[in-house]
Amino acid sequence: MIISLCGTKGGTGKTTVSMSLALEWLERGRRVLVVDADPQRSASKWAEEARKQERQAPNVATYDIRRMRSTDLPGLKADNDIVIIDCPARQPEVQRAALMASDAALVPSAPSVVDAWALNETFDLVQRVAIVRSQLKSFVLINRQVARTHVAAGARSLLSNYGFDLLKSEWGNRIAFQAAPKMGLGVTAFAPMSKAADEVRALADEVHEAVRAPSRPKFIAPPVPIRDRKAFEEYERLRVYEPAFAQCS
Repeated sequence: MIISLCGTKGGTGKTTVSMSLALEWLERGRRVLVVDADPQRSASKWAEEARKQERQAPNVATYDIRRMRSTDLPGLKADNDIVIIDCPARQPEVQRAALMASDAALVPSAPSVVDAWALNETFDLVQRVAIVRSQLKSFVLINRQVARTHVAAGARSLLSNYGFDLLKSEWGNRIAFQAAPKMGLGVTAFAPMSKAADEVRALADEVHEAVRAPSRPKFIAPPVPIRDRKAFEEYERLRVYEPAFAQCS
């Protein structure tokens, strides 16, 4: 399966989620490839640090995801059990290319109004890709949750209004997520008995099950090819924002 960690807002923890899941699945004996599509190359640096310290690390490939062809997909899936694409923020063309190659989009989001607002743009991007890839699944992970606060209490209600499936798993704002990369380790190896490690394991289980589950498309593709750009945009506006139109189109 191919999963894209995406989202147009920066600083949401995409690389931390990418590498934490990759290292957890690697420990479980899965063949894992991380595609580092972010110019900052944080995932690559994390893997390099692991190798310097002679620790286990997933294979990390760095190349322009926009040049990926549909014919590349069978090879990626044949050579790896799981492919994770770590996307850069604020580069929608890269995220669009990644989503076109993916089975699922995983979007980390902090439990704040500002982060929730940013989901609108990401959801619009996913919707556009899903016109072509109707089986594309999309999930939001609440990240950096602060327990026992009013913000925490309202986060699920707030983020559930933005069109994505909201995962049951949540990640807290924990020191282990910040410290593990410096050691070239995943959280489950760095602090195996910690709450952070429990959260990574729970997310790995839930994401794997959700992506493998039979797909229930919730996006509706155009019934006929649309060549007129203005007609296409009008169709898309109605499909996204007018539920009655979506049900009968």
